Amino acid sequence: MKKILAGAAIIALMATLSLVFSARVAKASDEVLFYQAGNDVRFTIEIPEQWNNYIVQESSGDGINFKFKKADGSKEFLFSINKISDQQWIVIKEQLGNAKLLAHKGTIIYYSQVTDKAKVKGTGNEEYAKIYSHLDDIIKSIKITE
Repeated sequence: MKKILAGAAIIALMATLSLVFSARVAKASDEVLFYQAGNDVRFTIEIPEQWNNYIVQESSGDGINFKFKKADGSKEFLFSINKISDQQWIVIKEQLGNAKLLAHKGTIIYYSQVTDKAKVKGTGNEEYAKIYSHLDDIIKSIKITE
């Protein structure tokens, strides 16, 4: 009888742990966003939900730009994700400020450029500073999916 009760307790504990793990996985996946820019840059990125109203995306010729949206509607560049040939990368990588290699797939290079601007003028500086302090983590979360 004790063995049956112990077995039932273990099964109940495993079911509880399974539910907790599933809830964490679902929550984490809610924060992963998928993007496809005009130049077929496909990737996932983790951006905390509380910043959804502050970070906007804009397609560019070779990728996508992420910008901080101020209360007055103006925008400040945060970072970009770009796609170029490896031959172009060799030529321009030294000229790019704050560029980080994300992936090299075949003859294509994916890289990110990040702002070095730690503060913005006017309203929104406090929220911008929080986002800026987490840019490295956001960039590390980027996974190229193509």
